[in-house]
Amino acid sequence: MDWREKLARWANVGERGAPVAFAGREREIDLAIRQLEAWQPGTMPGRTVVAQGAPGAGKTALLGEIARRLPERLPNAEAIYMPTPWIDDNVPNVLEELAVKMAGVPADALRTTKGSETAAGVKAVATARRAESRSVSPPTLQTWRAFSREFERVAPQMNPTLLLIDEIQRIGEGEATRDLLYNLHDQTTFPVVLVCGGLSTSAARLGEAGLSRLDEGSILRIDALTAGEAQRSLEESLGIMADDVVGGIAGHPDRWARALAPPTQGWPQHVTCHFRAAAEALLASDRLAFDDANLRDALARAEDNMRHYYDRRLEASRTQTMVVYAVHEAINARTTRRTDAMAVVDAVRPLLGRHDAEDHDATFRRAGECINQMLYAGVVAYATNVTTSPLSIPIPSMAAHIAGLLTTDQREAVRRAIGPAIAH
Repeated sequence: MDWREKLARWANVGERGAPVAFAGREREIDLAIRQLEAWQPGTMPGRTVVAQGAPGAGKTALLGEIARRLPERLPNAEAIYMPTPWIDDNVPNVLEELAVKMAGVPADALRTTKGSETAAGVKAVATARRAESRSVSPPTLQTWRAFSREFERVAPQMNPTLLLIDEIQRIGEGEATRDLLYNLHDQTTFPVVLVCGGLSTSAARLGEAGLSRLDEGSILRIDALTAGEAQRSLEESLGIMADDVVGGIAGHPDRWARALAPPTQGWPQHVTCHFRAAAEALLASDRLAFDDANLRDALARAEDNMRHYYDRRLEASRTQTMVVYAVHEAINARTTRRTDAMAVVDAVRPLLGRHDAEDHDATFRRAGECINQMLYAGVVAYATNVTTSPLSIPIPSMAAHIAGLLTTDQREAVRRAIGPAIAH
């Protein structure tokens, strides 16, 4: 593979891909692993940790880093990923993986086949002995309670396990998946801790599913990295890229990292897109060097990447630009809670042109649905928790970009319309 092919690979790091070099989140990683270290049989159930934040905050990357660091702290511990998208057919496979990794039961001892002598059933899972059965499955959710009782004898010798679940805000989409997580959350026998990643509405969704024993220490709010963390991630990432290219890259990447880090505002997704822009600039140049000309190109490409990212977030919100701008203006003007934002949506609705108003009404029956979609898309987020805290704008430059999509007259009309809604 020549240097251009290698640079092309770095330039195509995906939006949801893990960062090349992980930085920060030490407190969050420590808290999740300590939950597993502290587990004792028979203790209060409900050891569930939730990492929540807006899209692009690095929740998926955090789950991956927790799994990577786990053996350093707990050499006998296991990490299991719950497959996403959530499909109820995956539940037996997750139960099977739990049994194999936690108790060392051979995988082939868990399977049932039709006939009189089979290799599963609840007791067979616990003892790895053959058993009489007429069912066909790996362990099923319906047998979970009995499954737990059979394992009680060997529970103290089990490998402690983190079950990592992404997109937890979608918990209601799979009934068997929801029941599996509830049972794991509720039991006191197995050394299993759930570590969930999801949007800023996730704690409320977990409460609806019965996974409601979440105290302040259980919710990890994922926001921007510090300036130093963003720079360190870029320094290490650019260094890895330079080492990967045959013959190396002239110059030192740290100067580029110092220039590229501030415009990211510490937002993890922007750190990735600025790294991507660096690879794109080098790929487009005939000078394989961390020099000034290539840096200017990298910064311009990074700005384009950010604009495209904001446009994708706006498109995902399915919300008219004037409405998003109105909510952002309200957030900037004063403390804005969900009910305030709903009033702002209703106040700006009459300003939309006929076609845009029809699209808005066809998409959202009420203002609350509009706010939900904005939260889902990450154009707004909850500042702290979902019951008492105000809305925030995850990245300041997103608000500036969206404002720039409107004319001066449109912005003035929005500010006049929402004045009464935010004045009280």
